[in-house]
Amino acid sequence: MDLSSLYIGLLILALIALPFFLLTVIRKKRETLLQKQFIAKGIKYGIEIKETDQWKDRQIGMDSIKLKVLFTHFINEEITETLIDLKNIQSCGVETIWLKNDSASSAFDTIKINFKSKSGLDISSLSIFESEIDSIAYFELQIAEKWVKLINELLK
Repeated sequence: MDLSSLYIGLLILALIALPFFLLTVIRKKRETLLQKQFIAKGIKYGIEIKETDQWKDRQIGMDSIKLKVLFTHFINEEITETLIDLKNIQSCGVETIWLKNDSASSAFDTIKINFKSKSGLDISSLSIFESEIDSIAYFELQIAEKWVKLINELLK
């Protein structure tokens, strides 16, 4: 094999791999920045967030000592923050609504975590997935189920 062919092959490989590498680095930096901003929001509310999850344009975190859950959602460059005090919550559960269609396949319309207060009323819900905003649900149901389990264990 000619040495110049090897160099050309390595150059082509580098040109193909470089964009993927750069996108990965940029994505990691953005995730780290969002995580730091999320923890700073927790400090603003006087909570220390230990457990967090981040997906698409949403983040959820919990302070298991002060019994508070913080949820943020970025919509059109606007941040919606929801703070839930678990001291007033009896339980929580996952609500899934399916899109209605004629075909055999089905897809999620919404995935929410609903909170039930000690007085018996639903006081709040967190939108984990909405088909009008999000394109496809990948792992949102698993995230919702994980957080419902964590919160309900904390409420026992």
